[in-house]
Amino acid sequence: MFGITPFGMFHTVIALIAVVAGLTALAKYREIGLATAAGRVYVLLTIATCVTGLFIFRHGTFGVPHALGVLTLIVLILAIASEKRAIFGRLSRYVSVVGYSGTLFFHTIPGFTETATRIPEGAPLASGPEAPGLRAAVGVAFLVFLIGAGCRSGASGVKPALLFAARLSPNPGTAPPQANRAVLFRPSQLCAASRICRNASSITLPCSISSIMPPGS
Repeated sequence: MFGITPFGMFHTVIALIAVVAGLTALAKYREIGLATAAGRVYVLLTIATCVTGLFIFRHGTFGVPHALGVLTLIVLILAIASEKRAIFGRLSRYVSVVGYSGTLFFHTIPGFTETATRIPEGAPLASGPEAPGLRAAVGVAFLVFLIGAGCRSGASGVKPALLFAARLSPNPGTAPPQANRAVLFRPSQLCAASRICRNASSITLPCSISSIMPPGS
């Protein structure tokens, strides 16, 4: 059927289930992640899709679909590590959101390609992967991914903060010496930070914008 082997059909089915799970996670929770059942199903079946895809050689050699599968696995690993281990620090939230969403976009590339070059049988919609209409469809999917990832990242609660360095002098007998301690202030907290600076006897530098900027700024 449509020139697909049984193994290829198995690969296609688990890929479709993965896409449905990913879209379900986005619709219900506005993100894909291991914290939800739909997210876990998506991750597991995406891994299975990539692994099984490495054994499919429609054109006889290792090609772009295989490279895309390897790339998807790498991005997925980074997204999982960012979600569970926060390996990128404050950027981990962004990396996990964009990473999971990016792998869902990767699903659309072979999905559009295989569908358009096989259906309808005998007179497919596209003559090959380079067909203009097919490339346009992938381009639209990429645009949707960019908009969705940007909106979700902005709503994730992780916003850039201003990093100011203030040298704190130790208070003998109450705390161990601390130097070059990094203090995080958001713009909306500058007024409160100024009051804290004026009232904290342990801060030896004058509380002004010029005094709390990092060296070399």
